[in-house]
Amino acid sequence: MNLRERLISFVVRKFRKLTLPAELRHMAGISPFFRMERQEDGAYLISWRGRRYGEARSLAGLKGDCPGDAWIVGAGPSISEVDFSRLPAGEYLALNGAIALQETAGVRFHAFMAIDINFVENRFAMVRTAMEAGCRCFFTFRVIHAICRIDPGILASAEVYLVEEVTRPYGRASLNPAELGEGFITLDPQAATGFSLRPDIAFYDGGTVAYAALQVLCFMGAKRIRLLGFDLSAGGPKTRFYENQETALPCWLDLDYESRIEPSFQLAREVCYQRGIELLNATPNSRLPGEIITKTDVAELYDGSPKDCQSSQDWQS
Repeated sequence: MNLRERLISFVVRKFRKLTLPAELRHMAGISPFFRMERQEDGAYLISWRGRRYGEARSLAGLKGDCPGDAWIVGAGPSISEVDFSRLPAGEYLALNGAIALQETAGVRFHAFMAIDINFVENRFAMVRTAMEAGCRCFFTFRVIHAICRIDPGILASAEVYLVEEVTRPYGRASLNPAELGEGFITLDPQAATGFSLRPDIAFYDGGTVAYAALQVLCFMGAKRIRLLGFDLSAGGPKTRFYENQETALPCWLDLDYESRIEPSFQLAREVCYQRGIELLNATPNSRLPGEIITKTDVAELYDGSPKDCQSSQDWQS
């Protein structure tokens, strides 16, 4: 955008924050040039500055689409030590900057997820890589909006799926899980922390994009889900494998870890166990304790080794 457009956008955001009802304040940063029109099949047509650029599909079409193994791949420093050539097949989902492993490690990702607009605005080349590689891209409306501000044309050929946050849905007030029916499991009366079995309707943030991805993969029917590069290390010399101290973006994991991340994954462990889904953290030095999600060394999973999880009792204990 040029300087004039930036100024107009700034003024509009300030005005909207003052005039929007409290329950719609999460829409204040959305440009009036951006629109998503819901269709009968649940998809949304995406328009920017009066021109239609693409669509965001409904997640409902992916229900049961991944009935086997799935891998959630994060960008923690430990991911650099993984030999992907020795890992078994399955649905590989990249979180944010983990998509860089396509080039550095030859990983073929089937899906990509980003819910942080700061990542999109500062690492757009990585977002472009995922979209142009044919990955299924799971984006919130805020991420789609950020893409439109940078390069809306890329949406035309990308396979984009809309994922909605329970607390920040597009054009609506925060959703009340009690009114949505079955599939929403909450930990508190305000429903700020929970697990969604219906991410085609909405998902819980949980303080990290990995938690959103877990809900999506459970919905898609995955029976064995592995977490890689799930360090959750906000401190130290390196937070993400592709950054150094000079290029690193801010990391807010410490702010959410005890209040949201730990309790959310504790709930996820119980939900997965009850539904016969094996959940394993293949990041031995992960900040998340093994008492919450069972840990293993990734080497135990190489070459299709069965040693990672011998029984349901192993990963529930």
